[in-house]
Amino acid sequence: MTERGLYNETTQSYADNEGHSTGLRSYNSTWNNSAVSGDNDFSLPSNAKAEGQHGERVPPLIDFSDSTVEYTVPSTKESICPVSPPQRSLTVEEALNFPAMPSSFSDLHLRSVFELTNMLESDEAIREYLATQPLYRHICSTRDNLLEETRYLEWKNTQALEKRDKFEMSKLKETKRKLKKVKEELAKAQKEKSELLLKMKPENLTKLFIPAVEEKLKKSEAIRTAFLKQEISLSEGLSEYVAERKAYYVRRAKTNFITALAKSI
Repeated sequence: MTERGLYNETTQSYADNEGHSTGLRSYNSTWNNSAVSGDNDFSLPSNAKAEGQHGERVPPLIDFSDSTVEYTVPSTKESICPVSPPQRSLTVEEALNFPAMPSSFSDLHLRSVFELTNMLESDEAIREYLATQPLYRHICSTRDNLLEETRYLEWKNTQALEKRDKFEMSKLKETKRKLKKVKEELAKAQKEKSELLLKMKPENLTKLFIPAVEEKLKKSEAIRTAFLKQEISLSEGLSEYVAERKAYYVRRAKTNFITALAKSI
């Protein structure tokens, strides 16, 4: 049996099963060897009309010339790649090296009318056909590799951020510890300063100096009394008396100055 006869028998059987044999029989007379040889002049008669209840399902005219054909890859919420991605990540040069965009589907003339009709009515058939196209396979493979690479880079970036956060947190803890120590030393210094200021207040210094002045005065008087009683020699009594009286006058002068300062404040 010739190829043309085999095709006519297949087409006739399909038409009988689908319930629109009348419409497809009208095309059998126009089928020629272009369906097998691959000529671009294959066409269906423009005045052919579908008959019967299911006449509207007769496939429309398809242009198999080399003119540009616009097509759209069917999109779903989660597009399933029909091929497995490569085991290694693509380089930038490889990812950007897409195959040439086809200007027409030159292999469609090798498919039967049943296959073409099924492609028009089923998204799954279109996906299966696109899976045979190099450009679609390359896009799917590149997409999966880029997604995997993106997930890896995101994980790597997260790890780097966590490492940086841990390092910065340790530095922050060390800085807080040093700051706490400085605050404690500052509080201690301020306490000592307050105590010193309280101690060095003029009225407090006056209270400390007056007993010291009276002490030197009493010592000088005691030396003078001992000399008069001849309990000590002249030279010894004179030197001790001069030293005690000198200390007495110095302390009294300081006490008078601090007292005047306290009154002026």
